[in-house]
Amino acid sequence: MGSWFCLLTYYKLINKDDDYDTYITELSESFERALSMYIINSYYEKLVKIINEADYNYHTLDNPTISDQEYDKFLRELFDLEYQYPELRRDDSPTQRAG
Repeated sequence: MGSWFCLLTYYKLINKDDDYDTYITELSESFERALSMYIINSYYEKLVKIINEADYNYHTLDNPTISDQEYDKFLRELFDLEYQYPELRRDDSPTQRAG
């Protein structure tokens, strides 16, 4: 409640009116977009980590820890995320490697 209350109080002070509906709707939509992007980014980072660890275990340690089907599934999901959200794509992404 603390941060919402502070924002509403600040809004009231600068706008000097009682029309909070528009402000609350905009604030809620902004929060939902930010939370969604945080979740998507976290999932992206998790996929990159899983794929990089699988690559290391397979190629360096000669000890695969996930099946080829699982690896392909994770890589497809990573490709899909990068297609839907190109701003997530990093130069060191597993999708950017040759091979």
